[in-house]
Amino acid sequence: MEATATIPAKIFRLAHKGVLKEGFDADIVLVDPKAKIKIRPEDFLSKAKYSPFKGMQCVGRAAYTIVNGQLVAEKGSIVGPPIGKVVMSDA
Repeated sequence: MEATATIPAKIFRLAHKGVLKEGFDADIVLVDPKAKIKIRPEDFLSKAKYSPFKGMQCVGRAAYTIVNGQLVAEKGSIVGPPIGKVVMSDA
């Protein structure tokens, strides 16, 4: 967690980010490293429905995304409200 959360939060001076403890934002992505998926641009949630990786088989995917302690995405599907917000550096 140090390399992917704590240190970047310190470098960018992001208050209430980077650790899992009381008083900090609970922004977490749980990864299933064994999940096998095929890249399907038609399933993208963006307006761009193309990719040079179309049809490629991949291993690993975000299983759950939690923002501010609330589940917002599960196995590629949006399941919660858009509760994220832009966070500015304290610098």
